[in-house]
Amino acid sequence: MGLTKEEAAKILDVNVDDDADAIKKKYRKLALKLHPDKNRDDPEATQKFQRVAEAHKCLTDPNYVADETGMSEEDLRREMDVM
Repeated sequence: MGLTKEEAAKILDVNVDDDADAIKKKYRKLALKLHPDKNRDDPEATQKFQRVAEAHKCLTDPNYVADETGMSEEDLRREMDVM
């Protein structure tokens, strides 16, 4: 699901207007903590890790745009394949 900058900032526990270095530092800390290889007993570890990665992309990639439907490109492709 696409994220707004506010949602992404909340996930990474940063402010929307923080500089790229602060966002990157927080992302790396969370990515290491939530990585599925370090949390093999957590069935949701992959989803958590991917959510943190998407939040980082939302805040750092100038081309990232949260879809109006709230769906990621992958979700939209799956939806189109079903049609």
